[in-house]
Amino acid sequence: MPIRWTSSADKHGISQEEVLYAMTHWHYYLPEFDEPRVGGRRPDLYIGPTRLGGPLLEVMVTRIPPRDLEIFHVMPLRDKIRRRAEQANKEN
Repeated sequence: MPIRWTSSADKHGISQEEVLYAMTHWHYYLPEFDEPRVGGRRPDLYIGPTRLGGPLLEVMVTRIPPRDLEIFHVMPLRDKIRRRAEQANKEN
């Protein structure tokens, strides 16, 4: 599965290794959780830990058929995103 990293994914200085760890050890995964960027696909959200126990990360990913991922947003988890994930988890 090829992974593309946009420049915005690096904006907060979080290493790609930490991002991949958070995605593979997620606490919350919300497929198609938000409205798409202009003309794009609905992004998936991963919320997961870093390897060294730092803050949880929010990682937003666009799936590009057939199997590519484009990671475009990575940062420490914000309260508003945590609340959305918790609410979605209750609804499912």
